[in-house]
Amino acid sequence: MPVLFQEIDFEVLCHATEDEDKVIQAVKNLIPVEFHSSIRINKAKLEGHYHNPIIKFNIILEGETQVRRTLLYIFKRLNREERRDLTEKFESYLDETGSFYLRVNKNMSYKGVVALKFDTGDIIRLKTKIRKEKPIPKTEIIKEYVALISETTT
Repeated sequence: MPVLFQEIDFEVLCHATEDEDKVIQAVKNLIPVEFHSSIRINKAKLEGHYHNPIIKFNIILEGETQVRRTLLYIFKRLNREERRDLTEKFESYLDETGSFYLRVNKNMSYKGVVALKFDTGDIIRLKTKIRKEKPIPKTEIIKEYVALISETTT
C-alpha cells in the first residue's frame, strides 16, 4: 500500500522582539516558491511565562504532490551528515500514527539555509501527516520517507 501524504504543518513562535513577516519568511524558505500561494496561515496569540506576548503561526500546506515536493526540497538542502543521521534514526522522528516530526533552525531558515535543530530554542517544528484509509505498517512508512531522502543524494 503506497504512503500518501496529506499535509505538512509548520509551527513557529514569534516573540515580541521578532518581526512577524520575517518569521513567516523563514517558513516560506522551506517551501518551494510555486506552493507559496497554496499555504494557509493560522495565527494564535499566546502569553509567555513572564506575560510577554507570543504569536504562534501554523503554516499549512495540503496535498500529496505539494507535501512530497516540499519534503524533497527540505531533505535536499540538509547537509550530508544530517541526511545520513535522519535515515539511520528515522523511526525516532515518527509517532505511533505515522506522523513525521522535524525541528529546523528558524534563524538559519530565514537566511535560506536548512539545518536541523535538536533543542527547543528558536525552531520551526514541522509535522507531516499521511492519509490512511487502512493501517499502514510503520516499516512501510519509514521505507517511503527514507526513499525520499535517498532521492536527494543522487
